[in-house]
Amino acid sequence: MPGTTYRYVVTATDWIENESDDSPEASATAGDPGAGTEFVRADPDGSEEADISDAILTLGYLFLGDPPPKCLDAADVDDSGEIDLSDAIYSLSYLFVGGAEPKSPFLGCGLDETIDELDCKEYLPCN
Repeated sequence: MPGTTYRYVVTATDWIENESDDSPEASATAGDPGAGTEFVRADPDGSEEADISDAILTLGYLFLGDPPPKCLDAADVDDSGEIDLSDAIYSLSYLFVGGAEPKSPFLGCGLDETIDELDCKEYLPCN
């Protein structure tokens, strides 16, 4: 449930039932996968269409030191939770060789349903 903090410890038992000491306590807080700014995946430049300029923007960010897109989620075309070369390749494959459609939300505004470290600070076409 979003906002709930889960705490846990780990104890290991070997094949002859010797138990280890408990690990230090760890915790994680569940996020709200639907929270955030609406956007369209594969359109990090906010031009309201997925095209080659979006892949170029992502490559510039990754390899030329260009500023990051305002909506990192839009650049995460494969919804892996990271912006990397595979996102530009995924876009170009979809555009030019009939590759798979970008992950949702695509072809319309929506929220990222995947919990990850990326965010969408601003995506003007949906707001």
